[in-house]
Formats: sequence, C-alpha cells, structure tokens
Amino acid sequence: MKNQKAQNIYGITDAPSSAVDLKNMHLGHISYFNELWESGKENERYRMSDNFSTEQKNDITSQGRIPVAVAATSDKLTRIISSERNSRTRPKARATKPEKEVTAELVNLRFNKVNKDSDIDYTKSEIFESGVAVKYGCGLIEKTFNKRGEEVLRLSSIDYQDVVWDSNSKKYFKNDGAFMARRKNVYRIDIEKDYGKEIADSINFDQGYFGRDIENYFGITDKNGNRDYDIITLFEHYQKVLRETYQVVWDGKVLTKEFSRKEAEELLRILKIPFILSGQRIPKASIVSKNEDAYDYYKFAGDIILEYKQTDLEDYPLIIYQSFNFIDKIWCMTDVLKPENKLMDKLLSQIDYAFGHDLKDAWEIVEPWLMQGQSIETIMQRLKSGEPIFTTRPGAIHSVPPKGANPQWLQVFGVLKENIAEYSGGALFSGGDVGKQREAKETVLAKLRQQQLVTTLFIDNLRRWEKEVYRRLLPYLNDEDTEHIIKVEGGNLTPQMLELLKQNNLYTASENYQGAGYVYLNKPGIEMSYLDTADIDIEITDESASDAEKESEYQRMLAYEQGDPDLRLSQTWREKKLQLIDSVNYEDRLKIQQEISEAKQIMQQQEQMRSTIQNKPTIMS
Repeated sequence: MKNQKAQNIYGITDAPSSAVDLKNMHLGHISYFNELWESGKENERYRMSDNFSTEQKNDITSQGRIPVAVAATSDKLTRIISSERNSRTRPKARATKPEKEVTAELVNLRFNKVNKDSDIDYTKSEIFESGVAVKYGCGLIEKTFNKRGEEVLRLSSIDYQDVVWDSNSKKYFKNDGAFMARRKNVYRIDIEKDYGKEIADSINFDQGYFGRDIENYFGITDKNGNRDYDIITLFEHYQKVLRETYQVVWDGKVLTKEFSRKEAEELLRILKIPFILSGQRIPKASIVSKNEDAYDYYKFAGDIILEYKQTDLEDYPLIIYQSFNFIDKIWCMTDVLKPENKLMDKLLSQIDYAFGHDLKDAWEIVEPWLMQGQSIETIMQRLKSGEPIFTTRPGAIHSVPPKGANPQWLQVFGVLKENIAEYSGGALFSGGDVGKQREAKETVLAKLRQQQLVTTLFIDNLRRWEKEVYRRLLPYLNDEDTEHIIKVEGGNLTPQMLELLKQNNLYTASENYQGAGYVYLNKPGIEMSYLDTADIDIEITDESASDAEKESEYQRMLAYEQGDPDLRLSQTWREKKLQLIDSVNYEDRLKIQQEISEAKQIMQQQEQMRSTIQNKPTIMS
C-alpha cells in the first residue's frame, strides 16, 4: 500500500505526521464541534434579541403578523456582562521563597506590560461574553509585533468557531487531549502571496470527502468558479508528543533542560571548567534523560503542510474558557435561559394571534325587531356614522365585547419571566428585583445567597481561567532575552523595591513626571534583571470595587471609627480609607501621610513651646 505521507509533494515532507494524518485526526471531531457551533449560532441571535431564525420570521410574516420577540435572555446577559466589566481583576505574582521576592515584583511589572499590549480588560471581556452568552471563549498567547515593529507578548481573543481540540479530552482547559488547533479562513490567493503559486495551486481540501459539514470545515469552493477566491481553512495545529529531554543536574539541583544530549554535555563541560582550572573539587554532576510531554507545531491547509517545527512550549497556547461544563459537555447561560425564552415567545405570539383574530366592532342585531325598510348594510353604516336606527323594541342592537387573550397565558408569561430572573442570579443582576414585596430582610438575604450560587460557577471559572493564562505566561518570561523598558508609576513598586532597583541600575526616574520612572528587564550584564519564574505562584485579585461598593465600605469604616475613635490614630487605617477614593493615587497617599506627620510635629513643637512659656518662672524686679 502506498505511503499516504508521500502526498505532501510541494510542502514539508519530513514532519512526523503528514497532512493526511492531521486531516484524518480532525475528521473524527467535526460532528462534535458542528453541534456546538450550531447551538452557538442560535445563542448569538438570542444575545442580540433576534430570537427567530429567517425561516421562522418568514412563516410569521406570511400570516400577517409581526415577529416580536421577548428580550428577556438578552437583557439578563447584558446585565451579567456589564457586571464583569465593572469588576476588573489583576494577576499578582507571589514568591514562594524569600529569595524570589524581587523576581515576583519584576514579574508583576512584566505582566502589566503584557496586559497593556493585550488591551487585557477588553480582551478578557470579549472572551467572557463568548463563554457566557454564546458557547465558550478562547484566548491565545502569542508573540507578535506592534505598530513600531517591536516584538510583544500578548493575549488575543479567538472566535469560538476558530478553535478546535481533541473532543476526547476531559479536563476543563482541554489540554489533556492529543491536539488543539486554531482555524483561519483565507483566500487561496493569500496563500500564494506567502508560499508561492505552486503550493497554493496544489492545495485540495475537498478530495475524497463527502458532506457539507466536512467540506465547510476544510474549505469552501468559490461559487463563481474563481479558484483564487476559494476559501481555504488554514490550521495552526499544536500536537502533543512524547519527547526525550536531558536534565543537567549540578550539585543535586536541576539547572536546565535540553532537547539534545549534545547540548546538555556541552553545558556540563562549561560548568566544570572553573573548578578544573582552580583545582577545586567538582560538584556531583550528571545528565538525566526523561520522557516528557512536548508540543509540535504544524501549519497546514488541505493536504499540504506549510510549516513544521518542534517547540519548547510547556503547554498549549490556546486557553479555553467555559462558563459551565461537565467532562466533555459545554453549555452557557444562554443555553439555560433559552428554553424559557422560547416558551415566552410562543405565548406572546399566541396572545398576538388572539388579539388579531378577536372580534372588533362586532354587533349583535335581531333583524325581526328592526323597523321595515332598514337593511343590515344600512344599519352598519348608521352605526359607524352615528345616525339614528329605528327599532320596534329595546335591545334589538347591542355590541359584542372582545374576548381578549386568555388571562392564564399572561400568568404563565409572568412566571416564565421570574424563572429567567432566578436562573441567572436574580437581584444580583437585576438592579434589586428581590424584596420589592416588602419581604423580611432575612428572606431577601436568603434569596440573594441562593441566587449567588448560580453566578459563583461562571465567575469562579473566569478567575480559574485568568490564573491559568498567567501561569502559562511564566515560561515565556523565562525564555525572553529581549531588553524591555517598562514605565511605572510610583504605586507600582514599594519604596524598598525602588531603592533596590536603583542600586542595581535597573530604575531611572522620569524627568517630566514626579513619582514615575522606568524599569529595565533583561538588561545585559545584570543577572537580577532576567526572570527565573520558578517558585512563583499566581493569584487573581480584585483591582477595584465599584463606586457603590467603595462608598459602602467607606461608610462602614466611619461607623467603626465612632465605636473605636482610636482607629483614627492608625496610619494603616488611614491608608485603607484613602485607597477607597479613586482620585487619590499612591503618590498622593504618601504625600498626605507625610503632611499629616509634619503637621503633627509642628503641633507638638507648638505645644512644647506653650508648655515651656507657661512653666517659665516669673522674675520679679
């Protein structure tokens, strides 16, 4: 049987896996993702209050009705998403050993630069919205170039339909599977610009496969027959492999990990040279081989591999966020609310139908009781114009009242609306819907606690996702050798850290802005400036509370002061109060504390002078 790997005629042919191997690997998971994506597309509509598909709209309008949808799900999602944007968080690197305190501070500065390059607040919000409202979200750690041509490390948001993975994976981040990949739709002519016409023309994405789902997964043929504008799916495929590594052990400690024995032996020789020259005893040293998970990178399209390399990645650069999950099952808040919303839409349509077909301007006429010479048509005209109608007895004509919608429909509609509110956190995202019926305070608080359980899941998963992002960033910082100059404000560093950086020529004060300066990372010749992120842990902390929360906290502190006035004497207590005022930054707080201290000293000096004058003996003449 002919080796299928030989089909990589124009691309890379020496990669461990052929394009056919990679393509077959993806084939087994297409149905899994098509199901997720179809549901996600419907969820996108509900996010935009567009609850009806095109077919449903056409069916409704064909009956002379208006396709009016209930925006209950969209409203709830907007409130949830807005609450996330009002509660920003930041990573905090913590040292697990005393000697790593300086490194942890520098890692935090480096994180700040990554956040700035990534526009992190908006990127995170996009991923959160996709995970809560559509299906799942995804972030990609990548090295790229900014507008100035500088290489930057950043986190990017990836559309949920552009990321796939081994659907057999069970872990939350899907990094226990055999592969993860990013999909990009490009024109054939774009591939020609990057890789040449011969390779672009040789890409076949529909050969030997049948079914629209499969064809759309790998590419779409141009409807007008122009091959240059065929849409080809370009895969950036990361595949987990088992690779032999060589650890250099020196004096009982693992110094580094190399991917070839030759490099490990060379490093060991370099370490031994100073001891040999000085005649000192060489510490115990060895090279330990070990099989570890590693990641190969493939870029392929159709049946051609365009790029291949072995990477030194320690994990996948694609990080999945799911609001809710169970093993391989994924769902989001829209999936929870949508069934109730569909029933509400159906009830609203039924109510609309009832009103539309109800009797309007209906009259009951007893014809024998009318005076002769008046036809029904004449009677109807006179009813509209208000002209007199002649009858032989009372009650010959009376109006028929409309029936209206069934009151039970409206009751059910209200129940469904309450259900949607309860399912999505109740008053936590409704501006205080709970307790409007003057319920007891304890009842209201109990409801809030129960509703908070729903939101705890997806908020906790967001914090979990954030922590994983920065954990995976740490190895990238280890490998950096490009010098970085990071602008810092006074509040970013403690006075002790500022002094230490100045002593090591790693900090330069700004000439134009008081309290600001520049920190140097990866500065040649200064070992401290290079980041060794071993023994560094990550925490996710709230950057700031909302204005209402700050005001509430400030009022509580004032109440505590009334009970214990001595709290006002504490510098730490004053510092905490000042932190609740947005307009007061770190430098302002230091200045305020200094001014308070100086004012106290002046008051003490004045008091001493008054005391001295009062106690001075009077000299009698």
